[in-house]
Amino acid sequence: MCVNSTLHDLPDDILIYTISFLLVPDILLLCQTCKWFNVFMRLQIVWTNAFKLNIASNNYPFPIDDTDLEHRTCDSYRLMSCWLTDSSDPEKRDDFYRITSVFKGIWSVLTIWDFARVHKCSEWSPKGAIFTGVELNADLESEADVTVSLSQRTVLLPLDDNGFLHQMCSIDTDLCPVNITGDIVALSNNISKALICNWKTDDIADTQHDHCLELYDSIFTCIPTHSFGWVDGASTTLTSILICSQSDNPWSLQLNSLELYSLSSFPPTLTSKVSSQRGALRCTDIILGKRVSVVWICPHDRAMVSHWEEHDSWEMLISAVFPGLLNPTTEVHVCEVCMNTLNNWTALDYDEDLGRIALGSAFGKVTIVQPQ
Repeated sequence: MCVNSTLHDLPDDILIYTISFLLVPDILLLCQTCKWFNVFMRLQIVWTNAFKLNIASNNYPFPIDDTDLEHRTCDSYRLMSCWLTDSSDPEKRDDFYRITSVFKGIWSVLTIWDFARVHKCSEWSPKGAIFTGVELNADLESEADVTVSLSQRTVLLPLDDNGFLHQMCSIDTDLCPVNITGDIVALSNNISKALICNWKTDDIADTQHDHCLELYDSIFTCIPTHSFGWVDGASTTLTSILICSQSDNPWSLQLNSLELYSLSSFPPTLTSKVSSQRGALRCTDIILGKRVSVVWICPHDRAMVSHWEEHDSWEMLISAVFPGLLNPTTEVHVCEVCMNTLNNWTALDYDEDLGRIALGSAFGKVTIVQPQ
């Protein structure tokens, strides 16, 4: 019986100190031994120590917006076990946080879903409007959570605790948002004009080229440049850049190469690379996490029969982790997560801290997957 056990007889402070050396699976097993331990293990100090030992001390990813410390620690430990064991079996889950999805019919609609209850919280759509861009705020503490560009204006929307969007303010511009962090919004026409503004103070920096000639009385030093050659896509973190390179010949049958470069020196240093099937895709995004895990969509194989193209396989969602914190080996770990028999994925997003991948299809369907 538990009441006669040695652990049960220990003073609480000594027991807490002893438990602080246990791994997450061991703590969960101890919770199942008896009702007393199940209650004792719910103490905040127990999971504070477990989080420090198992997650924070190893710099493992964790969801910073999860206030449930026990859930945060267990979820992060499960995700790390997935990466370190190189598992490739996808797991469909229903305990998701809210995600954003955009559907376009007669006019655009922005919807907010709570996947914990499989429930649509709200939708926002100015009647007759077509969205030209949507960006989520990188600062979780900011008042504005989402920015949406319409034809001649950009609006900022806060998200309340119930999942409802409300228009807070708007900026008169025909540019599209490319980033919003805190109070700073960056907008661009993707050609020659960019606008950076503080929506709270109305301060604006306009970087449009004025097409004028100017004379300077001093010599300027050229900023060093580096070319990665023929690039099909790129993704960056503060310390690395991932380049999807391909042959100069677009008709070549050779594989594409995903090359990871370190930005700690200049020119960037190639540290690792992995090959990927080349072919036609509606979504060519590659997303690199700060701990050098990456996700991308691999096109289906192609076989030419006469003048017709015959598909003999399907699109595949691929995840990989380069050597580093999540992969202590010298080899790149590559996992085939799931396939798409319709070959119609058009959007990809990835949250490394949660280990969740979102896929949007041409039919307006959003699929969330999470590796085991």
